[in-house]
Amino acid sequence: MMFDLTIFINACKQAVVSENAEQVVADLIQKALGSPEALRQVFKDFGEEEDLVHQSEGITIYHVRLSPGIQFPPHDHGMTAMIGVYEGEETNAFFKRNGSGLSPAGERTLNAGDFIQIKQGGIHSVVNNGAKRAAALHVYMGHLGNEHRSCWHPQTEEEHTFDMEDYFRWAK
Repeated sequence: MMFDLTIFINACKQAVVSENAEQVVADLIQKALGSPEALRQVFKDFGEEEDLVHQSEGITIYHVRLSPGIQFPPHDHGMTAMIGVYEGEETNAFFKRNGSGLSPAGERTLNAGDFIQIKQGGIHSVVNNGAKRAAALHVYMGHLGNEHRSCWHPQTEEEHTFDMEDYFRWAK
């Protein structure tokens, strides 16, 4: 099975105007996960931890690579997020608001081939506890750059308006 990035982007863009948009996009991601070698080939020249692949009013697509040991702070997306891991592993820790801070609300480790959907309002942090770099497709059901989002300082749990510089600075 092959993976064509242009076809994937166009299919996601078409899906967001469909009646069951989230399910259609989830199916597209899960189908892509069936071609891990093709995904590795398509994204071999993407070198950043997070590379923006596509962004429009209805959908945002990132290719995310997590180095071993990296941990990103708790944050939200302001919309439904879908993650499909095709290489390595990533652990998502979930949180709920607790007054001015956060309380743990579970976690899930995703291995190659795994998929998760985080509904709008979900708060999570991400860590790679594995021995090798993880790689995943992250698809957001809207224009992530236009969304008011929050990020929590990892030590103080103080809520801040999401800022990409803080997000990467607070990663450990």
